[in-house]
Amino acid sequence: MWKSILNDIRDNWDDILEWTEIIVSSGALIVIAVFQLFGVQNIGIELDVLLGLLAVLGISRHRNRKANQAFQQSAEEAFQEAQALKGQQTTFQHVLQTLDTSVRDIGTNQSTLQQSVLTLSNSVKSLTDNKFYPNQEEAFKSLLKYASTNPVKEAIFLQYSGKQSEMVLYPLVLNKKAKATVYVQHEEMAQQLKSERQAERITSTIRNSLSDLSRKLVDPSNLKVYKFKTPASVRAIKIDDQVLCVGWYTYEKVDRKGWTYPDDQTAVSGDDRPTIVVWRGTEEYDILDQMVMVMVKNYEENAEAVPL
Repeated sequence: MWKSILNDIRDNWDDILEWTEIIVSSGALIVIAVFQLFGVQNIGIELDVLLGLLAVLGISRHRNRKANQAFQQSAEEAFQEAQALKGQQTTFQHVLQTLDTSVRDIGTNQSTLQQSVLTLSNSVKSLTDNKFYPNQEEAFKSLLKYASTNPVKEAIFLQYSGKQSEMVLYPLVLNKKAKATVYVQHEEMAQQLKSERQAERITSTIRNSLSDLSRKLVDPSNLKVYKFKTPASVRAIKIDDQVLCVGWYTYEKVDRKGWTYPDDQTAVSGDDRPTIVVWRGTEEYDILDQMVMVMVKNYEENAEAVPL
């Protein structure tokens, strides 16, 4: 208990002294006034003035100390606010620096951002643009539209003769500088089916169109052609793992007497058959792509390379 009292006295010693001065000085003035009231006049005026001054001094000291404490507290609060403002300024400067860096990064990576936005746009578009077309030509137009607004690196063609698909092949390898691999039916299979028309179509396409295209390329190795002997039933064009065009070939028994190829007994139809275009990111794409890539793998292992 006494220890607590002593600590309180020590902590408030200045206040105790000030109030002691005030009380003593003020009490002395009261005593002098009482003495004078009862006729005691031998107390000197000097003592009276001195005690009055001491009382005023004590009160003044007390007020000055309170004022100093208030001023010190205000100064500390002002200093804290200044520190807070300084911290906010530092934070704001950091934000500006980060923003400036971000703007610079955007400028540096603008092409990458554009490609990412384009890829995202194509992904969203693919969710609703899987479509059946009544014939091959309409489907090819959608592929050309895609190629006109997107970079193309590689394309795979599964075709019977490849003649009709030239409208897609030429722009890809000449304008887009894409690599293309073309698989076509071997003319021997067309001959076995008694279709000289298709056999001639295959050989002339290779000899003329595809060879001519190869000669126009800066790098002829960008175009590779193979012939496969298994009967063709599916036609397809795949571009950059992004879009896939798939159709079918049908065979009909015919009598060509009186026609250009009178001995033909089989007609092969493809360009006038329904064709579907599917986009990456959809279930339809995944299913058809799996089928096409199985065929491509088989052709890679068994097809015959064609010199151009």
